[in-house]
Amino acid sequence: MKKITLLTFLILACAIAKSQQAPALINRFKLLITNESNEMLLVKWKGNWEVPGAAYGDSTVVKPINEFLNDLATGLGIKIKQPKLAGVFTYYMNDRQYPMIFSYYTAKSDKGQLKPGPGIEEVKWFPVSEGLKIVPYPNSVAIIRQVLSSPKTIWGGAFRVYPSQGWKYEIISDFYKMN
Repeated sequence: MKKITLLTFLILACAIAKSQQAPALINRFKLLITNESNEMLLVKWKGNWEVPGAAYGDSTVVKPINEFLNDLATGLGIKIKQPKLAGVFTYYMNDRQYPMIFSYYTAKSDKGQLKPGPGIEEVKWFPVSEGLKIVPYPNSVAIIRQVLSSPKTIWGGAFRVYPSQGWKYEIISDFYKMN
């Protein structure tokens, strides 16, 4: 009887501890890289072209943000100059319990030979107008346009995104200046 009581207590204690854990907050960094020819760098991932990015804080090695961004660019075969915060956006995905934070950074390409990193099918420079047409995520296109239209401004905004409905989105909080 003592073993059953102890086992029941342990199961309840684990359940209570699990229920008190903080929600998983996902912070994705996007690095909008442009070059001297006013082209933007896109990566092809899972068949779609998009701004290079990665989840921040999902590894056992904690890095300063600039180092993380430099590593992201280096993984694509290039060096970047002076990455700058361009915006922080909240995404409420209809298929997730908690919001995601997307931090967009801009940088100029310094030099290098493009190469696809792990999981990347292709890396390519596109004229901005062409790049905006091939990115399939309308909310990402809106963010890229906003960031490039006023590069000295740090932008904020919030969206509800519906991946299962062709990436439709609605604006919860329109773009606003954070600086």
